[in-house]
Parts: sequence; structure tokens; C-alpha cells
Amino acid sequence: MRIGKVEAYPVRLPIKPLAEGGVAPYRGSREAKGTSWVTGVIYKLTAEDGLVGWGEMNMIHSLNMTMSIIKDLLEPALKGAEIWDRNQIMESLRSLYNPDINTLHLVSGAEMALWDLTGKVLGCPISRLLGGKVRNTIPAAYAFGYLDEKDTIKKVKEVCKNGFKTIKTKGGISLTEDIRRAFWLREAAGENVEIRVDMNQAYRMDQAVRYMNAVEPCRFQYVEQPVRVRMLSEYRQIRSRSSTPLAINEDSYIPGGIWEALRCSAADALVVDMESLGGIGELQKAAHIAEAAGIPLAHHCAWDMGVKTAAILQATSALPAFQMAMDTTYTAHGGDILSRPLVVSDGNFLVPEGPGLGVEVNEEALQEYRCDDSRLRFVF
Repeated sequence: MRIGKVEAYPVRLPIKPLAEGGVAPYRGSREAKGTSWVTGVIYKLTAEDGLVGWGEMNMIHSLNMTMSIIKDLLEPALKGAEIWDRNQIMESLRSLYNPDINTLHLVSGAEMALWDLTGKVLGCPISRLLGGKVRNTIPAAYAFGYLDEKDTIKKVKEVCKNGFKTIKTKGGISLTEDIRRAFWLREAAGENVEIRVDMNQAYRMDQAVRYMNAVEPCRFQYVEQPVRVRMLSEYRQIRSRSSTPLAINEDSYIPGGIWEALRCSAADALVVDMESLGGIGELQKAAHIAEAAGIPLAHHCAWDMGVKTAAILQATSALPAFQMAMDTTYTAHGGDILSRPLVVSDGNFLVPEGPGLGVEVNEEALQEYRCDDSRLRFVF
């Protein structure tokens, strides 16, 4: 069965503002005319018999650049290809990888649609193609941005009241303020909620050590990527000087980065993203390495819409290494492109049961949320 048509829809979803129970404004979202929104590209691969596979990628480049890469590089490798030849297709697409423009995001979205098609042809969810589920629900880490004391306490209490057992937030603005905020977080969350803070490489090594030691009483689940990438020896030293767990994220996407981090004992946990790695297949490889090393994984969030969130649920439900809650902003989105929204119950996502991704896209919503400067879908 071959791919007959390749379509790509640039979409824009609103993000609920903080005052309405959402998270905006938040790093990564964009604001215009008082509203916050995020963008992505939804792939639609249609097989010759009419069966459809869906994929998603975060739009990290301009619309014109993104659509040009899809048209000039991805479409020729996909159109007419046999859907069962996913490995061959992915090798062809990876040969196009350019670190300067990070084409792995675009490759991941196409690969996701191929997995969806395969599952639909076989009549089974992607989790079964990966060996079967080891968990039926995936705990969610509710992600929100850097807020002042009053808003931090209010937001944490709101999130906990809604049943979430893990919270992720940002840091790296000021060492003194970050330390104070750590105690606000713990006080508001109570003793039974996991807290993780992402520093986005903001600290020097000495600052990271000071922070990690100062927040030990807060018993964080981990502090994520406090110093720059390619400083794994420094990460190992930070770990030796504090009992606060340390996680890496951006280092996971450097070729060989996961293996090197594990080899030199640079992290207590890894935060990874199928999109940055290059797809579900690459996520599976990372999970096997981490499982063999006895290091737990958490899946990252990049303002993932329903299609990619469903892919994360399918994959991580079948990979034992994903022992930690997945980061998510899904419940803070002000719109959805799925026919039926994903279910979050008591802070846990239910893994969809249908074939492939287990979800279907509402094509009317796809048109409703298409980017204003791209009124028509792209068909190649």
C-alpha cells in the first residue's frame, strides 16, 4: 500500500490566559491583540486506498521555510512510498538532516503519520506495534511559566485541586528569586506533589550548585538543564555536590548525547522529546538505552496539540523507561483539532484505544484553526 497524497496544514491554536485557568503568557507562546496562541503543522498522509495517517510537528521556523522544506525535501520521499517501508523512508529523510535548520522536527511529524497508517491497516494501536502497553494511564506534569509569589501560589493550588500530582515550571531568572520561589512552590503544593523546575541552561556551574543545595528541603523531583549543553563533566560534579536530583533535556538531542550522559553519570533522569529525536522509532531507541542504564525518562512538551499528545501516550505507554509524568500544556489549550479530546482524569491521561494513534482529526476544526496567512491547505 503506497502513499498517494501528502498534505500539510499550518494551524494556530489559542492558549487560555492565566486569569481563565490557563497558562498564557508562557515562554513559547506568541501574543497578538491580547490573545496568546501557538502554531504547528498537521500532516495528512493518504494511502492509495483512502486510508489516512495523521502526524504533527511544532512550527519552529517561519511558515514559508517550513512549507518549503516539506514541499522540496519531505514530499518527494513520501509520495508513492510503500507504507511498510518506514525504515527505508526514515533513512532517506534523515539523510536530509541539516543541524542548522533542525529538520528532525519535520521528519518526526511524517514518521508519526506513517505509524498511524500502519496501525490503522493492522487494526491495532501504536502501543501494540511497540510490544504492548505496560501502563493504561500516563501521569501528566502540568506545565506553567514563571510567576510572582501571589500568582505562583494561586496557580499551584488550582492545579493540585484539579487532581494533578506533578507540576513543572520555569526558573533561571534570578538565583535569589529562584530559591525563594522554590519554597513558595513546595508550600503551595504540599508534601505529596512532585515538583520539577526547568532552568533552560540559565546558570553557571557555581550558581547551579548553590541553587541545588539551597532547595534540598523542597525535595524536588528534579531540576532540569541548569547549565549549558556539552558540559556533562560539570553536571557530574553538580550531582556530587547536592542531593537534589538533576535532569538533562537539550543534551539528549545532541547525537550520542544520551549515551554520553549515562556513561559519565551526568544525570538522575532524562527529559526527551520524540520530535527533537526524530520520531517514535528514535524515542524507542532512547528508551531502551535508558532502561538498560536504570535511568527514568520523562517526555518533554513543546505546546503539543492533540495528534502529537496522542502519539506520546501511545509510545510511552509501551516503553517501561518512562516512569515519570509527561510534561503537558494540553489542558490549557483554548481549542482542539481532534474529533474527541483526549481524556485527563485525576491528573492522568487515558491512553486512546483505537487503531494507530487512537484519535481522529476534526477536519472542520483544522480549517477553523489554520493560520491566517495560509488560507488553503498545502497539497503536493
